[in-house]
Amino acid sequence: MPEPAADRLPAARRPARHATRRALRGLGLIGLLLLIGLGAMAAVLALRAAPLVGERLTIQRSLQRIASQGLESEAAIRAAFDKQKQIDAAIVSLDGRDLEIRREDGRFLIDYAYEKELPLVEPVSLLIRFHGSVAP
Repeated sequence: MPEPAADRLPAARRPARHATRRALRGLGLIGLLLLIGLGAMAAVLALRAAPLVGERLTIQRSLQRIASQGLESEAAIRAAFDKQKQIDAAIVSLDGRDLEIRREDGRFLIDYAYEKELPLVEPVSLLIRFHGSVAP
């Protein structure tokens, strides 16, 4: 019976049998628990950040609707956004006075930027900066 290739090597270069078995064992219990813990933390973070992202999408849609109306003054745009804010309770982070409105090529461009702080664990929080721009 021919001897295996690993047995023909000198003893110093021969791979240890327990090392190759250990490498093939896969994920251990501690590794699995750490992986589950990290996944759970990521899921909690995503669930807590979802309302903030939803608010940003609502603000973007509202401003696109307002921009498509073709309003002719900054005051009218701000008033329309404040009216939309009263109608849609999801918008709480931004007011009409927070909008940056500028005129370019005969049309208004509406920019907005705001920050939201998401508390995670007592001394740690996550700061999310939202910004966007809307043009008709």
